[in-house]
Amino acid sequence: MKKMKFCMSTVLALTLSLTLGSTVYADSLTGITSTNNTNLYFESNRIMADQLAVNATSNLLSIGSLHDITIHEPTMVSNLNLRSNILVTTTEGTMIVQVEWSDYSGVSINSTTQLSGKAVLPPSISNTANIKLDVTQKVVYKGSGLQSNLGTVMDNKIINIPPATTIPELISNLTYNGTTLTDTDKMSAIVVDRYNETLNDGIVDDGDSLQISDGLYTHTYYLSIISGTPSNSSLLLSIIPPQPILVPITGMEGNINLPIVRIDTTSGIVNLPVQWDIPINLSISKNVQITGTIVMPDNIYNLGGAQFLVYQDLDYKPIRIPSTLGIIGKNSIMRIPVGTTVSSLINSLTNADSYSLAVKDKNNNTYTLRTDAAIETGDSLVVTSGNTNYNFYLSTLN
Repeated sequence: MKKMKFCMSTVLALTLSLTLGSTVYADSLTGITSTNNTNLYFESNRIMADQLAVNATSNLLSIGSLHDITIHEPTMVSNLNLRSNILVTTTEGTMIVQVEWSDYSGVSINSTTQLSGKAVLPPSISNTANIKLDVTQKVVYKGSGLQSNLGTVMDNKIINIPPATTIPELISNLTYNGTTLTDTDKMSAIVVDRYNETLNDGIVDDGDSLQISDGLYTHTYYLSIISGTPSNSSLLLSIIPPQPILVPITGMEGNINLPIVRIDTTSGIVNLPVQWDIPINLSISKNVQITGTIVMPDNIYNLGGAQFLVYQDLDYKPIRIPSTLGIIGKNSIMRIPVGTTVSSLINSLTNADSYSLAVKDKNNNTYTLRTDAAIETGDSLVVTSGNTNYNFYLSTLN
């Protein structure tokens, strides 16, 4: 009789607990060692084993986020000490779960990167809403971003700085993330010697160091000067701008001989080649300006930071060479009388003595015939003005 009373009181307690919403774990009840036994005790209340299993777990509502990691030097992912757990929100409150990161072994970070992993839910947390378990960790790289026109930036060094470079010249030729240091108040740069004493002027020397600061972090670069000045080295003093080129006729751009550029150095005047930037399908029917970049040899130092960009003006001056025989078009002389000789054609040209003239046959061979040889359709007249050749197609009357 006492045993029956105990069972009834247990059933009543369980019924009240479920009615009030409390969590009941089946294995915690006296006399119940498995959820498979619940039907034996609670069949009258229709409490099934799977209902107790739901009550025994919490349900995932959301996954938290991780703060960004800021680095100032390139580093391996393995050195970041990534968080091994993350907070999640469930129906039972916040809990800590593990994070399983992707395999980043051997990966070096030298730019802002986003790493990925997944939250690993324990059996006690269900994910009935199929919430994505993705976890991301943003690594913000605040590297130097330093570039120098004088020398080469390599890791924490600036090497190959030309000899006799002054401290103001070095700093004025530095850019940080594309901005010249002298044009921003967010960055500061100082040069210190090996005794950590600040240098405001004078010549940069081996053993000095450059300190770049953004107010929060200071990045130090060790300076290295080119050892030994080559005997044939010189310093750039100025760039001599090229003179305009007269373009007598449009449509002949391919025949224009663009010039080299002269520069003045401590060793005298030097002629240097130029990489000209000629627009595709350039048509010269008016004055045009094109740009080019001087190709500077290694033994000429540009300590003044001169720009190697040069400009070439092409001034359109139509050629003035009318003919009393035939009709001169844009690049042709048409309706030449049949039987006209080479000498007759040249003598018919006005201002012919202002140019160098030659007649070529249809195979582009210069005439080796007598000057009294007859012009044929397909021959050409070559007019040379300065360094530029202009071809006029010749055709006779039909």
